[in-house]
Amino acid sequence: MHVRFEIDPSWQQHLEPAENEALEKLGDQILPDMQRNCPVQTGRLKASLTSQVENQTLRVGSRDVDYSTDVELGTSARPARPYMRPALYQQREL
Repeated sequence: MHVRFEIDPSWQQHLEPAENEALEKLGDQILPDMQRNCPVQTGRLKASLTSQVENQTLRVGSRDVDYSTDVELGTSARPARPYMRPALYQQREL
């Protein structure tokens, strides 16, 4: 048995604002936790963290600091210092 759902395109204009609003609320909860968990050496990484919603997509993190993934995952020379995953994995309510 196959089930297929289709949303009438006229409903999209009503759904998009609600989706964006829910994602913005989620980003507003994740960002402070990410900043709190962020290791600080110069403060540049922590200051670069942002939350942005565009086209029903939530982006939380840094686009300006090229070493943000190295801090999160570690390198051969430095151990991982996770700050994103702990913030993302917390249970949240909208």
